[in-house]
Amino acid sequence: QKPLASASIAQVHKARLLSGEEVVIKVQKPGIDESLKTDLGFLYSAARILEFIQPEWERTSLSGVTGDLRASMLEELDFNKEAKNTIE
Repeated sequence: QKPLASASIAQVHKARLLSGEEVVIKVQKPGIDESLKTDLGFLYSAARILEFIQPEWERTSLSGVTGDLRASMLEELDFNKEAKNTIE
């Protein structure tokens, strides 16, 4: 079935419960968690190497920015946390 919406880590689909109630579900793309962890780990490592090679870049906190990006993106993979946030 064609998704209602699609993004980098998930797709949104219409569904119907056994009760007949129509709902919308968010489905994480298969293998996206490992792929994202690998890619973001590479970015962080590259930032650290660049800071080592060019010490003046350390002031830009390139590794800090990539670390924050990694944490934020990995949090996006936690659909249970996202569901709790919608209830609150």
